[in-house]
Amino acid sequence: MLVDLRTNRDVVPHSFNFLERNRVVRLTDGGFWLSDEKKVYEYQRFTALIKDLQKSRFKILDIGCGKGRIPRKLIEDSNINGEFSYSGFDVDCNDIQENHAFFQYDKRFIFNHIDYMNKMYSPNASTIEPVFDFLDYSYDLIWAWSVFSHLDIKDFEIYMRLISEKLVRNGLAFLTCFSRYEAKQNPEYTPNYIFLENSDLPANGGKQNNNDLTAVCYHPSWIDDLLMKLGLEVVMSCYPVYGGNFQTGLYLRKV
Repeated sequence: MLVDLRTNRDVVPHSFNFLERNRVVRLTDGGFWLSDEKKVYEYQRFTALIKDLQKSRFKILDIGCGKGRIPRKLIEDSNINGEFSYSGFDVDCNDIQENHAFFQYDKRFIFNHIDYMNKMYSPNASTIEPVFDFLDYSYDLIWAWSVFSHLDIKDFEIYMRLISEKLVRNGLAFLTCFSRYEAKQNPEYTPNYIFLENSDLPANGGKQNNNDLTAVCYHPSWIDDLLMKLGLEVVMSCYPVYGGNFQTGLYLRKV
């Protein structure tokens, strides 16, 4: 049950916009273990999601896997119950090469590089929309840590559509992003943000710096509209995802 920490009353989250405005946090029980604004690390959230899957066999998709933070901990974790396969991809070719070398003898892990432009991580790559034909048909758990916080509106929709297409029904996903409310609370971060007040505004609405785009900030109601269109349900949100980080975490379920 979700609880409004300010009133200690049960609440029903109708949308991400609602959750953002009320900063609802679930503190206890079940795999969805969240922070009461204290430092909570990425892998703890990841393993909590695995527990909530309640499956003996499951498939993981890691969007923007980077240098393999998640899989490098997975191979050391003796508490993971069940069989799993892992697929990760990233726009950084060097990171993928490092992962290939590190995991070359463990066939549970597959890594792919996509040649696709991102202003922060791959500014000289192709601008043609990627084809994800290297992925399996579906996944039980999809992870995207600090990916959507660096995507413009077009890419935000591309990767969110990918989650919707690849997540099995009742499968679970977690992603982090910036919302307008974080930006208001931390004005020193706003110069490099794009603000979208609603889905009618273009991606260049509000403050931005297209030559040095380091973070993108979206209004929760715009995200709600997109999620509804894609058949994704916000189970809950958390803020911040860990101490000193001003991103919001979204827990999603395919409906």
